[in-house]
Amino acid sequence: MSAAIITFTDKVPYQANVLPLINQVTADDLNALKNAINNHAALIDQLRKPLGVSVTAADFSGENYDNTNLVGLTAGVDFQVYSNEGSGVLLKPTDGYTFNPALGRITTSAGNYFLTIFIPL
Repeated sequence: MSAAIITFTDKVPYQANVLPLINQVTADDLNALKNAINNHAALIDQLRKPLGVSVTAADFSGENYDNTNLVGLTAGVDFQVYSNEGSGVLLKPTDGYTFNPALGRITTSAGNYFLTIFIPL
């Protein structure tokens, strides 16, 4: 779910207003407000909460580790895999494991790993 944004077309002045500027709400004011809110909405969409998961050899079926939290994610972007329960090396999909996003399946040698899964807030 992404943050709502303001979608109205930028406003343009309709007519000259004789009131002092301090008593007016101008097209520029509304446009600046819209842009500020939309910029913050974009930043909110980038917030993600890390979920840490320890994996042991017992969690594998052969060389496959399945986790429903991984379904549809992108390896290396939405989650990270570390060898030796996080005390080791950050593994890349190309040199440490393969990943099937449709199944949420990591295929690698069974062992101890630590996953950091980034879940949108």
